[in-house]
Amino acid sequence: MRLPGTRRVRLSGRQAAYPPGPPRDGSHIFNIGREKFKMNKKELIAIIAEKAKLTKKDTEKVLDAMEEVIAETLKNHGKVQMVGFGTFEVAERDTRDGRNPRTGEKITIKPTKIPRFKPGQGLKAAVNG
Repeated sequence: MRLPGTRRVRLSGRQAAYPPGPPRDGSHIFNIGREKFKMNKKELIAIIAEKAKLTKKDTEKVLDAMEEVIAETLKNHGKVQMVGFGTFEVAERDTRDGRNPRTGEKITIKPTKIPRFKPGQGLKAAVNG
C-alpha cells in the first residue's frame, strides 16, 4: 500500500515510501504501518557520513574502529558506557542442564560469556516519543 503523496524508492531490496521531497536528517528510514525496515551497515555509513559531513570512507573507518574498540574492551571484561545512548557489557551464563534435540539425552551446557547492550535514557526516550 502506498501512502498518498509519496514516492517509491528501493532500500536494501525492499520498497519504502518516502515523504515528498528530499529526505531530511536520515528520517527516510521509518516505519509505515506495521511494516518495518532494516538498515544495513552500508546504509548506516551513508547516513552518518551525510549528517557528520564526512566522506563515506572516513565514516567507515570510524565505525570499524568503534566496533573494534568495543569488542576489545568486552573481550577484556570491560564495559563501554555512552551516556544517553547505552552500555555495552559482558554477561556470564552459568552452567546449566539441557537436552540433545536429536537423542533427548541430558547434557551439561558449559558456562559462557555473552555481550549485552543496555539502552540508556536518551535512546529509550527517542524510541518511545
